Amino acid sequence: MAGSLADRIGRKRTGVAQGMGGATGALIAHAASSGFMSGAHLGLLTAAVVALAGSVIALATIPGKAPAKWPAATRPRTPGAHLPTH
Repeated sequence: MAGSLADRIGRKRTGVAQGMGGATGALIAHAASSGFMSGAHLGLLTAAVVALAGSVIALATIPGKAPAKWPAATRPRTPGAHLPTH
């Protein structure tokens, strides 16, 4: 079943080129396949660069530990102090 599905997808993808036949059809099929793979390669490479840049920015901006002396405005409160008591 999977093999027949893959065959059908492959035939649809290169259907026009196969319909033309001969050297021209082979050239069109090769150009379509090369163009698709080139676009996929470029897209994955771009995504990898963006992910790497994001991780570098996160590592540079997220502090590794709490500061030794908290400013009064950002000092952590007692856990649960904001919850109403019954």
